[in-house]
Amino acid sequence: MRLKEGRRKCPLPSKKERNFSRISAVRMALIIGAYNGPMKVQMRRYTLKEGARGAFEKVFLETIVPLRQALGFEVLGAYWLSEREFLWFVAHEDFERAEQAYYQHPERQKVNPREFLEAMETRFVERLL
Repeated sequence: MRLKEGRRKCPLPSKKERNFSRISAVRMALIIGAYNGPMKVQMRRYTLKEGARGAFEKVFLETIVPLRQALGFEVLGAYWLSEREFLWFVAHEDFERAEQAYYQHPERQKVNPREFLEAMETRFVERLL
């Protein structure tokens, strides 16, 4: 595949895509594949309770993401898979230490996003390409 000079093979997500637009699994894989850091990457998949999408999205965008970023995390992408299925990827060089600081932070203790969740799956992922 020929690329014009200055264009990336795996483009980073646009602002619209970062704000929960629906994208294909292939595009999501390309976005995650564009990440080249030595950081540990965690996949987080949630099934939300019926009717909780709006409240969860508000807490996620206004508290979770800004706080994670302030503590040095990189949010690599966040996606709605369906009305109640949410998937996001977060990375940090020293994930365990940063995760502990995140959960102990006073701003994080003011919110409880788990109240919106029916199920949660987290796992560290290993980059293939």
